[in-house]
Amino acid sequence: MFKKIIIFVIFVLCFVFCVLCSKKPDNNVVTESMMEVISKSGHTFNVDTSDEECLKFGFESGAKIIAPNGQRYIVAGVAPFLVGEAGHEVLWLIDKNGKAVFSLTEPHEKNLIPQGFQRE
Repeated sequence: MFKKIIIFVIFVLCFVFCVLCSKKPDNNVVTESMMEVISKSGHTFNVDTSDEECLKFGFESGAKIIAPNGQRYIVAGVAPFLVGEAGHEVLWLIDKNGKAVFSLTEPHEKNLIPQGFQRE
């Protein structure tokens, strides 16, 4: 009986070890160049705040900018247009209410400066 219990315990430990070792990495882990934001619709997601990605749109993360319509924003970072899906990436901005909104750009024209966005 004791031998069966030992074998069972070893089996359970091996199973747990295998499950823990085979766990896939979480793609939503926040890194140094990532920041979690909340959209106006209440979705939480991560944006890439690296200069490499943000400067493609003409501004670095944290920059205070004015949109062509006069609205003031803070640059958050870059993420796909459709939250949680790969695809067309846009620059996400933080509005006066602290919610993330996106800047619409043509897929081939990322730089927002020629589109009328400017530094505050």
